[in-house]
Amino acid sequence: MLITSGQLAHKGIVTADVIVVRKSFAESHPEQVKTYLASLNKAVTLFRSHPDEAAAVVAKEFGISHEEALEMMKELIWLSADEQLTSDYLGTPDHQGNFGKVLEDTAHFLKEQNLIDQVPSQKVFQDAVSSRLLQEAVRGAGRSHEGS
Repeated sequence: MLITSGQLAHKGIVTADVIVVRKSFAESHPEQVKTYLASLNKAVTLFRSHPDEAAAVVAKEFGISHEEALEMMKELIWLSADEQLTSDYLGTPDHQGNFGKVLEDTAHFLKEQNLIDQVPSQKVFQDAVSSRLLQEAVRGAGRSHEGS
Protein backbone atom coordinates (compact mmCIF):
# COMPACT_ATOMS: atom_id res chain seq x y z
CA MET A 1 0.00 0.00 0.00
CA LEU A 2 1.44 3.35 -1.04
CA ILE A 3 -0.96 5.70 0.76
CA THR A 4 -4.44 5.54 2.25
CA SER A 5 -7.40 7.82 1.65
CA GLY A 6 -7.10 8.92 5.28
CA GLN A 7 -3.49 10.02 4.74
CA LEU A 8 -4.50 11.89 1.59
CA ALA A 9 -7.36 13.58 3.44
CA HIS A 10 -4.92 14.87 6.05
CA LYS A 11 -3.00 16.49 3.17
CA GLY A 12 -6.19 18.13 1.90
CA ILE A 13 -6.68 15.73 -1.02
CA VAL A 14 -10.17 14.29 -1.30
CA THR A 15 -10.62 10.82 -2.71
CA ALA A 16 -14.09 9.41 -2.95
CA ASP A 17 -16.30 6.62 -4.09
CA VAL A 18 -18.98 8.59 -5.87
CA ILE A 19 -22.50 7.49 -6.67
CA VAL A 20 -23.88 9.07 -9.80
CA VAL A 21 -27.45 9.00 -10.98
CA ARG A 22 -28.76 10.59 -14.14
CA LYS A 23 -30.91 13.63 -13.47
CA SER A 24 -33.77 12.14 -15.51
CA PHE A 25 -33.67 8.94 -13.42
CA ALA A 26 -33.60 10.88 -10.13
CA GLU A 27 -36.56 12.98 -11.29
CA SER A 28 -38.52 9.90 -12.42
CA HIS A 29 -37.66 7.68 -9.44
CA PRO A 30 -36.89 9.90 -6.42
CA GLU A 31 -38.18 7.39 -3.85
CA GLN A 32 -35.89 4.66 -5.18
CA VAL A 33 -32.90 7.01 -5.03
CA LYS A 34 -33.79 8.11 -1.48
CA THR A 35 -34.22 4.49 -0.37
CA TYR A 36 -30.81 3.62 -1.81
CA LEU A 37 -29.17 6.63 -0.12
CA ALA A 38 -30.81 5.77 3.20
CA SER A 39 -29.50 2.20 2.91
CA LEU A 40 -25.98 3.51 2.31
CA ASN A 41 -26.30 5.65 5.42
CA LYS A 42 -27.39 2.55 7.37
CA ALA A 43 -24.27 0.77 6.11
CA VAL A 44 -22.09 3.59 7.48
CA THR A 45 -23.88 3.35 10.83
CA LEU A 46 -23.41 -0.44 10.87
CA PHE A 47 -19.70 -0.16 10.11
CA ARG A 48 -19.16 2.52 12.75
CA SER A 49 -21.07 0.66 15.47
CA HIS A 50 -20.33 -2.98 14.53
CA PRO A 51 -17.28 -3.12 12.22
CA ASP A 52 -16.87 -6.90 12.53
CA GLU A 53 -20.48 -7.50 11.50
CA ALA A 54 -20.13 -5.13 8.54
CA ALA A 55 -16.86 -6.74 7.49
CA ALA A 56 -18.49 -10.18 7.54
CA VAL A 57 -21.09 -8.97 5.04
CA VAL A 58 -18.44 -7.43 2.78
CA ALA A 59 -16.20 -10.50 3.02
CA LYS A 60 -19.02 -12.78 1.94
CA GLU A 61 -20.08 -10.48 -0.92
CA PHE A 62 -16.54 -10.13 -2.32
CA GLY A 63 -15.34 -13.65 -1.53
CA ILE A 64 -12.46 -12.45 0.66
CA SER A 65 -11.46 -13.17 4.23
CA HIS A 66 -13.06 -11.31 7.11
CA GLU A 67 -9.65 -9.92 8.07
CA GLU A 68 -9.03 -8.62 4.54
CA ALA A 69 -12.43 -6.96 4.40
CA LEU A 70 -12.01 -5.35 7.80
CA GLU A 71 -8.52 -4.08 6.95
CA MET A 72 -9.73 -2.51 3.69
CA MET A 73 -12.79 -1.00 5.33
CA LYS A 74 -10.70 0.58 8.09
CA GLU A 75 -8.63 2.41 5.47
CA LEU A 76 -11.71 4.30 4.23
CA ILE A 77 -13.37 7.39 5.63
CA TRP A 78 -16.99 6.49 6.29
CA LEU A 79 -19.13 9.62 6.05
CA SER A 80 -22.68 9.64 7.30
CA ALA A 81 -25.35 11.40 5.26
CA ASP A 82 -25.27 14.29 7.74
CA GLU A 83 -21.51 14.64 7.27
CA GLN A 84 -21.91 14.57 3.48
CA LEU A 85 -24.39 17.45 3.79
CA THR A 86 -21.73 19.74 5.30
CA SER A 87 -19.86 22.44 3.38
CA ASP A 88 -16.75 20.24 3.24
CA TYR A 89 -18.57 17.79 0.99
CA LEU A 90 -21.91 18.09 -0.84
CA GLY A 91 -23.46 20.84 1.24
CA THR A 92 -27.19 21.37 1.15
CA PRO A 93 -29.50 22.47 -1.64
CA ASP A 94 -29.38 25.99 -0.15
CA HIS A 95 -25.62 26.08 0.51
CA GLN A 96 -23.53 24.01 -1.86
CA GLY A 97 -20.42 22.39 -0.49
CA ASN A 98 -16.91 22.00 -1.84
CA PHE A 99 -17.43 18.82 -3.85
CA GLY A 100 -17.96 20.65 -7.15
CA LYS A 101 -14.52 22.22 -6.64
CA VAL A 102 -13.04 18.78 -5.92
CA LEU A 103 -14.46 17.54 -9.22
CA GLU A 104 -13.05 20.56 -11.04
CA ASP A 105 -9.61 20.04 -9.46
CA THR A 106 -9.74 16.39 -10.53
CA ALA A 107 -10.56 17.47 -14.09
CA HIS A 108 -7.54 19.82 -14.10
CA PHE A 109 -5.34 16.94 -12.94
CA LEU A 110 -6.73 14.69 -15.69
CA LYS A 111 -6.10 17.42 -18.27
CA GLU A 112 -2.48 17.78 -17.08
CA GLN A 113 -2.12 14.01 -17.52
CA ASN A 114 -3.53 14.32 -21.08
CA LEU A 115 -6.41 12.04 -20.14
CA ILE A 116 -9.07 14.58 -21.10
CA ASP A 117 -8.99 17.36 -23.70
CA GLN A 118 -10.68 20.17 -21.81
CA VAL A 119 -11.95 21.17 -18.40
CA PRO A 120 -15.55 22.38 -18.17
CA SER A 121 -16.33 25.54 -16.22
CA GLN A 122 -16.80 25.34 -12.47
CA LYS A 123 -20.53 26.01 -13.01
CA VAL A 124 -20.82 22.71 -14.88
CA PHE A 125 -19.45 20.86 -11.86
CA GLN A 126 -21.53 22.82 -9.36
CA ASP A 127 -24.68 22.18 -11.40
CA ALA A 128 -23.89 18.45 -11.49
CA VAL A 129 -23.76 18.10 -7.69
CA SER A 130 -27.10 17.82 -5.95
CA SER A 131 -27.71 16.86 -2.35
CA ARG A 132 -31.48 17.37 -2.41
CA LEU A 133 -32.46 13.70 -2.42
CA LEU A 134 -29.82 12.86 0.17
CA GLN A 135 -31.19 15.57 2.43
CA GLU A 136 -34.74 14.28 1.88
CA ALA A 137 -33.61 10.70 2.56
CA VAL A 138 -32.11 11.77 5.88
CA ARG A 139 -35.20 13.75 6.85
CA GLY A 140 -37.44 10.84 5.81
CA ALA A 141 -35.40 8.36 7.86
CA GLY A 142 -35.67 10.67 10.87
CA ARG A 143 -39.45 10.95 10.51
CA SER A 144 -39.87 7.18 10.17
CA HIS A 145 -38.19 6.75 13.58
CA GLU A 146 -40.04 9.53 15.36
CA GLY A 147 -43.12 7.47 16.11
CA SER A 148 -41.15 4.43 17.29
